[in-house]
Amino acid sequence: ISFLKGVPIDYAMNEGCSAGTGSFLEESASVDMGISVEKISEIAIKSTNPIAFGERCAAFINTDLRNALQQGAKQEDVVAGLVYSIAENYISRIIGSRQLGKTILFLGGVALNRSVGLAIASRSQRNVIVPAHPELMGSVGTALMAQDLLHEGITSERNFILTDLIKGDMELKKLFRCKVCENNCEIQNISIRRKVYPFGGLCSRYRLLRQKGTHIEEGQDLVELRNKLMMEEFGAQHVEKSLGTIGLPMTLTSYVLFPLYVKFINELGYNVMLSKHSRRGNTKTLASICYPCELVHGAVLDLLNRGADYIFIPRVIELEIPKGFLHSYVCPSTVVIPDVIRAAFESRKDKILSPHIALSKDLINTTLKEFKRVAVSVGLNPKIGINAGKKAISYYREFSKKYQELGKRKIDELKNTPSVIIAGRPYVIFPSEVNLALPRKIISRGYNVIPSDMLPPLNDNEVSERNVWHFTQQIENAVKYVKEYPTLNICLVSCFSCGPDATMYHHFRQELAGNTFCYLEIDSHTAHAGFETRVGAFLDIIEERSRKKRKEKILTVMS
Repeated sequence: ISFLKGVPIDYAMNEGCSAGTGSFLEESASVDMGISVEKISEIAIKSTNPIAFGERCAAFINTDLRNALQQGAKQEDVVAGLVYSIAENYISRIIGSRQLGKTILFLGGVALNRSVGLAIASRSQRNVIVPAHPELMGSVGTALMAQDLLHEGITSERNFILTDLIKGDMELKKLFRCKVCENNCEIQNISIRRKVYPFGGLCSRYRLLRQKGTHIEEGQDLVELRNKLMMEEFGAQHVEKSLGTIGLPMTLTSYVLFPLYVKFINELGYNVMLSKHSRRGNTKTLASICYPCELVHGAVLDLLNRGADYIFIPRVIELEIPKGFLHSYVCPSTVVIPDVIRAAFESRKDKILSPHIALSKDLINTTLKEFKRVAVSVGLNPKIGINAGKKAISYYREFSKKYQELGKRKIDELKNTPSVIIAGRPYVIFPSEVNLALPRKIISRGYNVIPSDMLPPLNDNEVSERNVWHFTQQIENAVKYVKEYPTLNICLVSCFSCGPDATMYHHFRQELAGNTFCYLEIDSHTAHAGFETRVGAFLDIIEERSRKKRKEKILTVMS
């Protein structure tokens, strides 16, 4: 966590690599060398030639560790190398390109190991302060926060007898399902000293209900508003005398061009079968692939198992080009995914319909020709395909116009109220099965949630022609809003191994210097607990900065 004049301005967390944790140090020392955690520091400090394990994956470091021991390396040099790998992980992976302050305050249980603090000081060339009982500093911080909240009147004073808290009997009561949103979370009622408390859920709703005197009105969820407009008002129609069903995987560009896809399928005379979320995609992938493309495999498997006659997976090349940009491409994986799916489902490859789609002015006629080709491939007259394509494009533009009008109204209404812009690829940030209830986690804390594609273009004259990626262009626009309006914050969401996003992150990090923002990565292994920790820390820092500003205003008025 970075502080400037006592105000947290930035934070970063270990993205999931165990090589940067105390458990890695403890387990490596005890399992491979029989050294207890209490002895690590004493042994490491004796080293004169620490082995350079670097900040690589824990699995590789463990292999190198065993090789070093087999080759006769001194025990103290191996232990010191492990200690230095913790420091390397902190400097390279967590600090990264961030600016490092003059002094580092080292907290947590790992700080009890003196050698780790020395390694961080040596590697960073900074003063490292380790307070007495660093493992308890989180508790001290919680007490200080409670004190601040009391002084500001945000919470009320209550009396507790600590021995009663320790002795309190806990009993699990009846479970119930929360009906506030589509997640239908299972909530456990817990009885403690004859009082019943609801516990659980993917958002902060029941945690806040447990806090007496705390009432936070939920913010507006414009992601839900967007999904309802797209899926319901501009959704698929039922064709009475249909020619069959065409399955539409609810992945990738289906969360952008949904009205176009369903209208085209309906106009061909087919009913639309939407895929259900499936995590079985990794059983069909032929090679390592990003999470969104893995979900495509699961969606296709679901549709085929449910008996769809065809599967519609378009090869989207380019979307409509915003003013000032030269191109507006989608991810390369989106272009080649039909071929990947054909290879994975080779016995059903004839069922895959994959027209080339591009909505830029120069390529729209090519798109209509592709719609004609699809009609022919299902045994229809070519004219039916062209007419269906024209109606589908018109239907999509009608949706876009209505969505843009809605966006303009909502942004005018909310741009000066505490809000979080969720920015990223629509197939990651919009499906509730993929975004891990991110909008709910935010609105339950009282913030509005705004999708980045809802924001009207800001400062059209200040665009980067070199930015040719459609979704990155939307993120660039969202960043401008955050810099323009102090009440807006941004949460950037990506997926592990996404190429275009990898280049985007460092650029936007520089653009957002001085602003609090959150960066999240989602994949098939992402768990709600770690996700909520990161989102909660992000919102806590926003609130802390707001409190500091309020205090400064009060002091200014008093002086």
